[in-house]
This record gives sequence, C-alpha cells and structure tokens, in this order.
Amino acid sequence: MTGGERSRATGGDGLHQEISGGTQRNVVFAQVVENASLHGESDFRVAHGADAPDSGRGLGSAVLPYAVGLVGVFLLLVGPDLRLSARLGMRPEIGGGLLLAGAVGLHTWSRWRRKWAYRSRAAWRTRRTLDRAADALAESLVVRYDEDERLRRLNDPYPLDVAWTTLTPQTEETAGAGEENPPDIADYYTATPAGRLVVLGGAGAGKSVLVLRLAHALLHRRTRGSDDPVPLIVSLASYDPGQGLLRWMAEQLADAHPQACSLVPEIPPVEVAFHLLLTGRVLPVLDGFDELPVRRRAAALRQIGETMRGRRPFVLASREPEYRRHVPDRLDFERTEIRLSPLGDATVRAYLSPGQAITRWTPVLDRIADHSPAAPPEVRRLRQVLSVPLMVGLARVAYARGDADPSELLEPDTFRSRTDIESHLYDAFLDAVYSSSYDLQAAHGGWSPQQARAWIGFLAARMKAVNEQRDLAGRRALVPVGSVQHSLRLPRAQELGL
Repeated sequence: MTGGERSRATGGDGLHQEISGGTQRNVVFAQVVENASLHGESDFRVAHGADAPDSGRGLGSAVLPYAVGLVGVFLLLVGPDLRLSARLGMRPEIGGGLLLAGAVGLHTWSRWRRKWAYRSRAAWRTRRTLDRAADALAESLVVRYDEDERLRRLNDPYPLDVAWTTLTPQTEETAGAGEENPPDIADYYTATPAGRLVVLGGAGAGKSVLVLRLAHALLHRRTRGSDDPVPLIVSLASYDPGQGLLRWMAEQLADAHPQACSLVPEIPPVEVAFHLLLTGRVLPVLDGFDELPVRRRAAALRQIGETMRGRRPFVLASREPEYRRHVPDRLDFERTEIRLSPLGDATVRAYLSPGQAITRWTPVLDRIADHSPAAPPEVRRLRQVLSVPLMVGLARVAYARGDADPSELLEPDTFRSRTDIESHLYDAFLDAVYSSSYDLQAAHGGWSPQQARAWIGFLAARMKAVNEQRDLAGRRALVPVGSVQHSLRLPRAQELGL
C-alpha cells in the first residue's frame, strides 16, 4: 500500500479501523491478537495472555532509574536555593543523594534482571533438550515417510531401481552395473566426503523418490539418542532467498511437526526448530530447486552455499540445466553430484512384466526392444517415454485394469508425439486412481476423474505461470500439495504415486 491509498475495515461490532497515507507492506486488521511471530533480520514476537511480556512495565523499569537520577541531580544542584516545607524532615541535598543512590540501585537491578531473563530464556538450549527434540522429530518423520512411500506406491509391487552417474571434474563413473542393482543410496551418501549430495536428473527421472528413499533409510538407521542428523525433506518451491535458509526451514519444520518442536514450555516451536537446524541435528534435504521462480534461483543457491559453509551436510535435488546455470565453482561449493540415468529395457521389462509368463505388456516390450535405425517412429517414441521412471509408474497403474491394452500406445495414428503419449498416460492414470477406490473418493471429496483433471489442469497452468515452467507432462508438481490440497480436497502427489 503506497501513500495516498487507504484501507478500512469494520468489524461486526461496529469497530472501525483505518490506515491511510505512508507506505505499509503487510497490514493485518484484527480485534484480538492472541499470538503473532514475525521473522526476518531480527525476531519480533507479540503474545497475548499468559505468554505476553508486560511491555509497559519493561519500558517503565528501563526509564525509571534515569528519571529518579535526574531528580536527584536537580536537588543536589539547586537544593540550597529551594524553599521546601520543613515537614519533609530532611535537607534537599540529602534527598538528592538518596535519590541518586536509589537510581544506581534501580539501574543495577534492571541490568541484573535482564541478564537473568536472557539466561532463563537460553537455559533450554541444552544438549539433552535438543537431543530429545531431535528424537521426537525422527519418530514423527518415520511415520510420515512410511506413509509417503505407501501412498506413492514405491514398493508396489517392488521398488523401481534407478541407476545414476557420479560426476567429477575429470570423469564420470556409473554407479551400479548398468541395469543391475544400483548401490543403496544411503550407503552411497554416507560414503561421500562431506555428506553434501546434489541429485540431478530430467523431468520425472526419480529425483524426489530417490531423496525420499535416502531420508527414509537414514531415519531407519538412526538410533535414539544418536548424533546422526535427522533428514528433513522440504520443497524449495516456496523459498524466498530474502529470508535466511535455516530460519525458513525452521518455520516449515515447526508448522509440519509442532509436537516435536513443543517439548519446551513457553518457547516458540519455531525457535526449537531453528536450533535443531543450527546445531546440525537436522539434515536439510532440499528438493525441487528447479521449481523456484527463475528470478530467485541465483540468490537461493548463494544462500544455500553461504549457509552450508564449514562442511555442513545437505542434499539438494534439481533438474540439471537449471542447476548448472547458477552453480558456483566447485572450490567454493564442495559437493558430490550424481545424475540419474534413463531406464534400460531390462529394468522396464522387469517392472512392467515380471517373471517368465507372457503378459499384456510382453508384445509391447518386445517391439520397443528394437534399437535398429529402421525401427518405426512409434516404437522410438514409446521407448523414450518408458525410459522415464515417472512414466513407467504411470503406465503400470494405468494399464493394471483387466480391460486395458497397452498395445494402443504403439498406434501411429493415435499418438503422433511423445507429449501425446505422456498426456494419455497421465489421463489414464487419473481414471484408474480416482475410479478404483470408493474409500479414496470419499476421503477426498468424491471427485470423478473428470473433476480431478479439471482442477489439476487449472493448478498446473497456475504453477506454470508463477514458476515459469514450460513443460507439464513430467512435473510431479502437477498434483496439488500443501495448503492447496487442503483447500481443494485433492490428494497429494504421493497419493497419486507421482
């Protein structure tokens, strides 16, 4: 709101509030404020009720010694000339001296009181208290990540393993033997020199799934009371680099896991969360760097680099082009980088058509196994689509019904581009997910696939405009999450298996 503009609000009881003139950035009209916290370069907290500090009394105790001292000095200087009533029982000079002594005492008491209050507020930051909070957070996250893996169907029927390539300045080393059993991501991470891992890959390559598996595995390996940090996955899409990274993460953590951050009475949960991060008890797992608006990416990466100085461990996931455009020199930003590899024919076959028996996928997989230059365009297109883990997952769910025939994906007149196939798989996936379980429909508003598709299309268009993303088929962000999910009663991305 700029100068000359006016804002008014009138409550139901006729209370009139108005702001006019000047410049106001954030304005809240409220008749009663129970509790408010503002975080930025400095913290400011307003509370009402039992937790509210007596601001008037605090100001009075700070000013009172000076006021008394001034009166005492006045009496000492001009006391002999004053004609005070004899009923006072003392000379003005003596009264002035007593007032000065009282002022010194009040000042000393005020300073001691402030120091005592500061030490009392800081007393909770003990190793034992923070360790208890970290253990409580770990227990909460184990339940959350278990649910996320179940809703994403990561183990249904079994995990789809994705190989990756370790990137170094001189060479690239493939992790795992091509198609066969890539190494455990938790083992790989713990062996990195500084515990700083960057996961790179294309749209739908499995970056978010890999960091979820990493966080889940690290949590299950962690023992109660351990010094191992608790891995916390946060999406960078909403991060504003004008705010400190750890403070922003603390707000996300306190909001998502308030019970774990409320073990200390009278201490705001965000403060407990912030000190868990500051002391290294939480491992930041930063997902979706490429989902940041373009204008924020360079500043966000600078904040990550500065905050993580001193070999502070972290995990970052991003599409590679968006990351490469802003990444600083390796000497200033020590990390281990991996690039997720496309799925090979054997991995796709083992996932879509496991075992030796012939399935509905067998003739389709036999055709896309043809890598000769003479392979028809529809075969090459489908092979490219099914090299992406997200699309393979969608295809398995979409064609799990008895009447569904995946051979239609090879019809040249129906699908003329890779995008056509991806859009069809996504639509078929929505039909299968929203139609298969009446319980899920009831839990999320009883929407039909058509209604869900309409809302998701709207949200995708909105996110494309805000985040400046141009491709939709490979975005796991197509499905609403967070507060949008609650307001629209749509399932989260995990519930749709994305």
